[in-house]
Amino acid sequence: MSACAEHRRFLVAIADGEAAAVPAGTLEHIRDCPDCAGELDLHRAAAVRLRQALQLPAAQPAPKRRAGRAGLAAGGAIAAALLAAAGIFALNVSRPDPVLAAARAGQQPPQFQSSDAGQIGTWCAEESGRPMPEMDLPPLRPVGARMDHQAGAGIVTVYYVSPDGRPLTIGWLDASVAPAGGRSVTSRLVDGRLVLVALSARGTAVISGQGPASLLWSTAAAVEESTAGN
Repeated sequence: MSACAEHRRFLVAIADGEAAAVPAGTLEHIRDCPDCAGELDLHRAAAVRLRQALQLPAAQPAPKRRAGRAGLAAGGAIAAALLAAAGIFALNVSRPDPVLAAARAGQQPPQFQSSDAGQIGTWCAEESGRPMPEMDLPPLRPVGARMDHQAGAGIVTVYYVSPDGRPLTIGWLDASVAPAGGRSVTSRLVDGRLVLVALSARGTAVISGQGPASLLWSTAAAVEESTAGN
């Protein structure tokens, strides 16, 4: 954690779109550090909510403080905006969180166990009532699946094991197709663990596990880029 201290002071600048002024070593560290990457996502989310509450464009600076009644009025408006932003954040936190539910479902034992990707795919499709993507994701080996209905979503969790025996799960939230321009992978921290969310042509997937961050990112990239399906 101590290695992160020298880099975290730049997180706010990156969240504000000022990455050009950040040392290259810091940017590289954040790419490889799930803790710093997760904290950066929180800074970005807070910045977006605050700008929305203030109703300011991303590049427009906040109004300068003025003296007298005008200054008090401006200060009151900003304070009200901050309270509104806090309210928006609290509202979002109180809403069902499918990503959180999927990450936690992956910590439960599988309901169906098999090393046959075809059998796992058939079981998942029958339990969920929707088409499922191809279960094979080399070099990962599928070992089972489970079905949960939480946070307003039908979560199909597929369990994998890496070549060195590390567990990894992919929780499929839906089978919606993301267009080529809308496919992405984002990161967040759930219970102190790195979790990746991939929008792909096969659906929305939540990737988590005990493997290194590089394994999670490579798996998420494979999910995002793949167009194969059952």
